[in-house]
Parts: sequence; C-alpha cells; structure tokens
Amino acid sequence: MLDTSSWLHASPASFGSAPISHGVKKQAIRLDRERRACLSLREVLQLKLQQRRTREELANQGIMPPLKSSASFHEQRRSLERARTEDYLKRKIRSRPERSELVRMHILEETSAEPYLQAKQLLLKRARLADDLNDKISQRPGPMELIHKNILPVHSSLKQAIIGTKLKQEARYSIHTTVKFS
Repeated sequence: MLDTSSWLHASPASFGSAPISHGVKKQAIRLDRERRACLSLREVLQLKLQQRRTREELANQGIMPPLKSSASFHEQRRSLERARTEDYLKRKIRSRPERSELVRMHILEETSAEPYLQAKQLLLKRARLADDLNDKISQRPGPMELIHKNILPVHSSLKQAIIGTKLKQEARYSIHTTVKFS
C-alpha cells in the first residue's frame, strides 16, 4: 500500500502554473508601455513634420539648392560665398592692430608673466585694489568732520547747534579725563 504522507502531496500550483500567468501579465504590461511610448514618439514626429520648413524656405536660406537651378550651380555659389568670407577674414587678420597698440588702447594688459599666470596676476591686482579701497573707506572722515571743515553744506543755525554740542562734549570729556588722572 502506498503511504499518502502530507509532505509528498503535490498541488498543481507547485508545478509553476501561477508563475507562468504572472510572467504573461508582466510581458503584457511591458508591451503595453512600449506601444504607448511608440504612439507618443509617433505623435511627436508627426508634429515635427508638420512644423518643418518648406523647400522654398530652405532654398531662400541657402540650405538646399533652389528648385529651378541645378545642384552644381548651387555648389558653385556656395563655394564663392565661402571664398568671399575667407578673403574677408584674411583681410581682417592682416589689418588687426599689433600687441603694443592693443596695450596702448588698454585692451590688453602689459605683462611679462606667462599666459597661464596672467589670470592669477589679474586676481592678485584686483585683491590689492580692493584692500586699498577698503583702507581708504575706513579712514574717510565722518559727517561731523565734513561739516566742521565746511565740506558738507548745512544751514548756519544747524551748524552752530552742532558745533555747540561738540564743544560741550569736548568739555565734559576733558573734565572726566582730568578727574581720572588727578
């Protein structure tokens, strides 16, 4: 007699019928996504084709040869345009100013440093100028000093009030310092 143990029991699910249907579903989803992407790309391509320039517009811009002329004529015309541009650029290069002239016009800096050091030299120069400017700003006179030296214009009555207040402050300061030192 056969022993029908529970550990030997086999169900149809254990032979893989569920994973096959699961794989088919995944493949169907993937195919659906690819189909949607293809449709989207097709729509984009259709839109681009609708918006492209006409052959006449391309001919007017010199991209394509004109409809009524031959391709060889168009190529010859293009080569003549290139030659004319080349001649123009050569003429410009021949007539460009010398380095000394560019230095005189303050277009180039007069420097003996190597080209790879010139950028760092310029940064150092700017940093020195910034430091000098900060020093001068910190040492500039205040508004009271400018009023006292008649550099900053103020109404005479206001000036007298400011000078009177300043004298009173100086007198108080001198009294306090003499009391402290005595």
